[in-house]
Amino acid sequence: MRRQDPARRRKILQAARRRLEHYGYEKTTMAEIASDAGMAVGTLYQYFKNKEDLIVAFGEECQNRYLDALERISGSKLPPLARLRELIRLRVLEIKRQMEATPHGGEILLRMMQSGHACCQKMHDRERQMTEEVLREGVRRGEFNVADPLETARAFESAFSGFMPPASLGRSRHELESEIDALFNLLLNGLRNTNAPLNTDPRDRTSHPGAAR
Repeated sequence: MRRQDPARRRKILQAARRRLEHYGYEKTTMAEIASDAGMAVGTLYQYFKNKEDLIVAFGEECQNRYLDALERISGSKLPPLARLRELIRLRVLEIKRQMEATPHGGEILLRMMQSGHACCQKMHDRERQMTEEVLREGVRRGEFNVADPLETARAFESAFSGFMPPASLGRSRHELESEIDALFNLLLNGLRNTNAPLNTDPRDRTSHPGAAR
């Protein structure tokens, strides 16, 4: 197989994403993507065999950016409580932002999830692992009283799944943030070590490098 040029591959992905998110999957052709990228369609096929192949590549890129943002929060110097809250906010609000940013963003994101099932599973596993790590640190610092951080991380995942698309579509960011904070504070009563002072103000917006805005 001919060696691929990373810059050309990036150009193809940028052109394809613009067209797919604007016109949708069914109305986009490989020939149109090649034209937008300034190359012959035969050259495009040397990099991607079809639109589904492009969708998988998009999914991998989106996943990497998303996990990088979560890692910045998880590895920040914020207290465990603040990190846990911001991990959940980013998880819900970033996916909503991507789905609503362009006319067909939701369709393309859902296709990414369907096409890259194995990648999505790895992403969910890493999300859960980061939540577990923050919970364990909170236990070590005496802020949380959690017997099984892994099971608690799974419970958090289930509790906030109702905020994910399509349920979050059409709802304002402010409305979602308020409901996320209300549920978080409710769950916090079961997490906290009652001997440790804990700020539960949902409007606390401590700045950090990975938060969705």
